[in-house]
Amino acid sequence: MRAPSTISAVDPHDDDALRAWYTAVEAGARADRDSPLVSTYAAFTFTMRSPGPRRRRLPFAAYDGAGQVVGAMLVELPLTSDLDTFEVEIDVPPAHRRRGVGRVLWSHAESVAAEHGRTVAQTEVHVPATHTPATWPGSLFAEGLGFSSEHVEDHLVLDLPAPGTDARVAPGYRLRGWAGPCPEEDVAAYAALQSAMNADVPTGGMSRDVVEVTPEMVRTSEARLAESYLTVVAVAETDDGQPVGYTLVFAPHEDPANLLQDDTLVLRAHRGHGLGRVLKEANERRLARHCPDARRMHTWVAETNTAMQATNARLGFRAVEKLHEMERRL
Repeated sequence: MRAPSTISAVDPHDDDALRAWYTAVEAGARADRDSPLVSTYAAFTFTMRSPGPRRRRLPFAAYDGAGQVVGAMLVELPLTSDLDTFEVEIDVPPAHRRRGVGRVLWSHAESVAAEHGRTVAQTEVHVPATHTPATWPGSLFAEGLGFSSEHVEDHLVLDLPAPGTDARVAPGYRLRGWAGPCPEEDVAAYAALQSAMNADVPTGGMSRDVVEVTPEMVRTSEARLAESYLTVVAVAETDDGQPVGYTLVFAPHEDPANLLQDDTLVLRAHRGHGLGRVLKEANERRLARHCPDARRMHTWVAETNTAMQATNARLGFRAVEKLHEMERRL
């Protein structure tokens, strides 16, 4: 079968073109997976029509001779760190696979990277639990392009409402939290915790700069996230008010059934007291009030992060996929 005849940038302000592109993204990303978490159309639309200061997102579509979208690609360009890298996602709906669509899109991605002076390509491949990288089409495609897996995380899912455990806050600590923006009196400490998370999170062999988060960055991120998500946060602190850990969850406005468990951090000096588990359970109770329609919580944890793996297992999370973060130098 013939390869696509045209690769074109998608105008994010052209709703018909962007919806056709998103339909291909969603069909390709969901195919043959158990519990995929795909960004909503509204989330994509906002980040492309109102680009932020730290990242630029460029959508491209592959069209056949009849003008039908047969493949979709998203190229992301970091703007304030990792300036030699670019991220690429290629999605081809099952009906249009094995026609060379993916390779033609990748060739276009290389041209975009050259135009912007990027020399390190990064991508993510989600391998279902019923497959291995040797049997999954996405892995085989990426490896065929020269990508190698540099970091592996488990995609875990918790069915909601969760039963909970009898975990209690250890003596000397207390919990509090919020839904929405961080209280003004806490924003400096919250930024410092996020900086510690960036320095501590496992990234394997991926090319990543450690970013120090400022209060201004927290506020910019909150304002942008609020367009698509409710952010729900729990913080652990000592009895004298020193913040020592946090966890946060994103609840999509357009997909209320699926929650995204993002950061969970306990500072090294305060580990071993079960704070990670009580933080997550406290946040689940807060989420139950704010997100009554939630049915699943998704999270990703490095294979090497044995402490957090054990915490999630006790909370009832189950593994559905392996996320391979892959990289190639051009």
